[in-house]
Amino acid sequence: MYSYTSIATLADLVKRKEISPVTLTKNCLERIEKLNDVLNAFITINPTAMEQAQTAAQEIESGQYRSPLHGIPIGVKDFYDTVGMRTTAGSMHFKDRMPQPDAIIIGKQICMS
Repeated sequence: MYSYTSIATLADLVKRKEISPVTLTKNCLERIEKLNDVLNAFITINPTAMEQAQTAAQEIESGQYRSPLHGIPIGVKDFYDTVGMRTTAGSMHFKDRMPQPDAIIIGKQICMS
C-alpha cells in the first residue's frame, strides 16, 4: 500500500499521526516476505521490527516525535554492524557473525533531524 510512497511523505504522515509505524512496518515485512525469494534483497530481517514499531508509535502518540525517520522502517546494508543481528557483509566467511557494537550510522539514523 505504501511501497512507492516517498520517505518524506511517510515521515509527514507519521508526524501528523495519520499512519502508524506499526502499519508501515507490517506493510514492509509483508512485501519482504512476498518478494524476497525472487529479489534476494534481505539477508537478515530484524526479529524485533514490530516491537520497535510499537515503541515508536507509543513515543509519537505521547508527543515524543524525534526526527523524520522516527517510525519509518528502513533497510540497512549488510556491511553495517548491527548488534543482535547477523551481519555478514555478503560473505560466507562472516555467515554467523554477530557484531558488537552497532556501527555509528545505525544509531544516527534514529536521531537524525
